[in-house]
Amino acid sequence: MSGLWHGASWNFVLWGIFHGVFLILDRLFLMRYLDGILRPMSVLFTFVLVLLSWVIFRIEAFPDALEFYSRLFAFEKGDGFECKSGFWLAMMIAVGISFSTITRFGQSIEANLLKVTQNPRNLSLRLLVSFAVFFICLAEIATSNFNPFIYFRF
Repeated sequence: MSGLWHGASWNFVLWGIFHGVFLILDRLFLMRYLDGILRPMSVLFTFVLVLLSWVIFRIEAFPDALEFYSRLFAFEKGDGFECKSGFWLAMMIAVGISFSTITRFGQSIEANLLKVTQNPRNLSLRLLVSFAVFFICLAEIATSNFNPFIYFRF
């Protein structure tokens, strides 16, 4: 259902099935298995799984997704691609935040943020932070010269 909610295209249906299968596997045995291994490995597994699922979400034709996966795991010398420094900064921030809860320091920050955000008296703080993040994202999109909004395809 979540795939169909995102759009009436087969790639969204496949994306929803992909996530649904892993939710079922998670409930059946995967969560117990991942809890039994080192936390960095379980976080890395989840991170890579989610990144791979976005290929299905973004690429419109399934054969193109298969081609993307085959090139991704070919490990051959090729033309490559060039990324601007802003991309690498954003990637480092995303990876840093994604893996921050591996450490005790990151876990304490997460726990404290949850305490602050779940307190009903902090509603104004939550709204202020949400609007600040929203406007920062909006400013980034407005000043960027390439912003293909995926939902304009429908």
